[in-house]
Amino acid sequence: MAAKRMTFAEHLEELRGRVIKSLIAIGAAFVICFIFSRPLTQALNEPVIFALKKAGMEDPEIMAIRPTEGFITTIRICAIVGIFLVSPYVIYQIWKFVAAGLYAGERRWVHIFGPFSGLLFIVGSAFSFLLVARWGLVFLAKFSLAHGYTPRFTVSEYVKFLLIFTLTMGVVFQLPLVMLFLTKIGMATPRGLARSRRYAIVGMFIAGAVLSPPDVFTMIGLALPMIVLYEAGIILCKVSLAKKKEPAG
Repeated sequence: MAAKRMTFAEHLEELRGRVIKSLIAIGAAFVICFIFSRPLTQALNEPVIFALKKAGMEDPEIMAIRPTEGFITTIRICAIVGIFLVSPYVIYQIWKFVAAGLYAGERRWVHIFGPFSGLLFIVGSAFSFLLVARWGLVFLAKFSLAHGYTPRFTVSEYVKFLLIFTLTMGVVFQLPLVMLFLTKIGMATPRGLARSRRYAIVGMFIAGAVLSPPDVFTMIGLALPMIVLYEAGIILCKVSLAKKKEPAG
C-alpha cells in the first residue's frame, strides 16, 4: 500500500518545526562564538594578513573606519560562523523536511545523502577559506600594488568578501549531490542535465553576480567552481545509472 502524502497544512507544520530546531541550534552556536569572539576574529583575519604579507607589506593591518564597525562586524562574524558550525544539523533538518514530502521508497535516498550533504558543505567552505579566498586576496593585493594603489582593507568589506566566498562555496559543493539525488528519484537524467548545460552555465554566472559583491573577480570565482561541479555531477549520475544497469554476477 502506497504511503500517504502529507497535506499542505502538515507540510507547513513540518517546516515550522524544522525551522525552530535550526534557529535554536544557530542561537546556541552564536552565543558560543560570541564568548570566543576574539580568537575567532583573529583566525578569520589570518587570510588577509597572509595576503598583504605576500604582497610585500611589512606591517599589514585591517581598518575599522566607523566607530561601530568593529562591533557590528564581530556580531556578523559570530552569526555566520555559528551557522557554519551547526550547518550539518541545519542541512539535516532541510533534508528531513524534503523527505517528509516523498514516498517511502524515495526517503531512503535522503538518509543516504543527508550526512554526505553536511560533509560536503564543510569541505566546500574549508576549500574556499584555505585556498580560493586566500589566494584570491593575494592576487587582488598584488594587483593593487602593481597599479600604484596601497591595499587597505576595511574590516566590514573584508569579512563580507570572506564570508560570501566561504559560505557560498559550501552551498555550491552540494550541487553534484543534489543532481544525483534528483536522478535517483527520477526527476532528472544525465542526458537531460547535459542538454541543459548552456542554460545552467548562464544561471551560474547570474547566481555568482547576485551572491557576490559588485566585482567581476568574485563573480567568476563563484561561477567557475559551479561549472566544474555541474560537470562532475553529470559524470556521477552517469556512473550511478551504469552501475544500476549492470547484471548481477
